[in-house]
Amino acid sequence: MNRVFLATVSLCLMASHSLFAQKAPTFEEIISLQSVSNPKISPDGNHVVFQKQTIDWENNRFDTEIWMSKNGGTPYQLTNNPNGSSNSPQWSPDGKWVSFMTNTTGSSQVHVISVNGGAPFQATHADRSVFGHEWSPDSKKIAFLQNVDNSVDQKERERKYGAYAVEDGEFTSSQLWVSNFDPDLLNYRPLPNDTTYESKIKPTLLIRANRFHVTSFIWSPDGS
Repeated sequence: MNRVFLATVSLCLMASHSLFAQKAPTFEEIISLQSVSNPKISPDGNHVVFQKQTIDWENNRFDTEIWMSKNGGTPYQLTNNPNGSSNSPQWSPDGKWVSFMTNTTGSSQVHVISVNGGAPFQATHADRSVFGHEWSPDSKKIAFLQNVDNSVDQKERERKYGAYAVEDGEFTSSQLWVSNFDPDLLNYRPLPNDTTYESKIKPTLLIRANRFHVTSFIWSPDGS
């Protein structure tokens, strides 16, 4: 055991000496380093999706996109949002879909893409940005968190009384919502007089309590 430990120390010292003997990396080289995170294995154990962060010099920002490796093969890019990032990948329990968070409409919403490829689709249509999404066990619903404004109408109050704030009296709380997931609606284009489409995609607020703040949640195994 002692000999193994000493050999390890010697290798570390040799590696450190070699590293310092090389040219020091520049600032641009350091921030250009790519990184991967948040790996998620498919329900059948054959595939993996993960986040990959790179630098976008042209737009002066970091870009995160979703990548996939099928059956241990070479990873390939699954998403490409030119104006933002995609993150927080999740597998649907049936293994047919990969969901992720991205902002293409002014707020961060859940989008899904087929494991077989193709264009991603928006799966949630909430009024504000959502976060912390989870699939139901039957892959037919997506639960998520969304901030709800519990304060009064700020613009109307300022119009009447001017700008002021009530200490500890104005806040937003995180509430739990559920949205149905119907793959048949992903390619559906409603007619101008179709009044049923909005009700099908509109999320449902589960807990109607203004002073109840949800920080995390989990589905029961039966999905109820």
